[in-house]
Amino acid sequence: MKEMYDLLKKASPVMLCFAVLGYFLKVTIEKKIDGVEDRITEVARTSLDIKKELRTEERADLVQFRVALTKWEDCLLGSLTEYAGQAPSQANANTFYQEDKALFLEVQIEAVKASIYLRDEKLEERLMGSIIKIRSLYYPLIYRTLPQLIDLQSQLIPLELKMTKFRESGMTNMSFAPTLEDLEKSKGIQAAMTAQMKEFSEALAAQYRPIAEQLVGMKKDINQYIYRPITSTALNRS
Repeated sequence: MKEMYDLLKKASPVMLCFAVLGYFLKVTIEKKIDGVEDRITEVARTSLDIKKELRTEERADLVQFRVALTKWEDCLLGSLTEYAGQAPSQANANTFYQEDKALFLEVQIEAVKASIYLRDEKLEERLMGSIIKIRSLYYPLIYRTLPQLIDLQSQLIPLELKMTKFRESGMTNMSFAPTLEDLEKSKGIQAAMTAQMKEFSEALAAQYRPIAEQLVGMKKDINQYIYRPITSTALNRS
């Protein structure tokens, strides 16, 4: 410190002026650098927060898509079993068509929402591919089997109505009592419905493996996409 004081004492006024200016210039530059660093840090933090929020949105929409797909597939898988198990007079194929329409629309909406966020072309192809594969497997089998079940159910309606009237009479009006022929006919129809369901189940089991593999692969890709590491704070990078 003493050496600097001696140097300043010997320096000319011009040199002294330059020294003072240099000092203030240094202080000003350092403050600007600190301000820029603070600004860069703030931008990086803000960008990181935005990316985290986007990840949350991605995760929510991908999960909702997967849930919607499962609900739709469950409807298709159980539709014929549910229909065949209903009382003939209560069986209504329109209920299935309405439920299928509503659930399929939900799947389409969730797929669109998820696709807005996706930056992975292969994953987007998997989402759409799963929808197509499920439709191409289930619909032909259902629409081949359901009309036959409807026909068999309709044949049971007269027998059901006859039994209902017989029960309502306290089982005293023998004109409504089921005959041996009625019982044999009912048994035959029930056996035919069971055979139809067996054929449907076997055809489904024989073709389902590719869809199961696709769904498992899609789930893995979704998890990898959702939990991929954030390697940059830049918004246009991972």
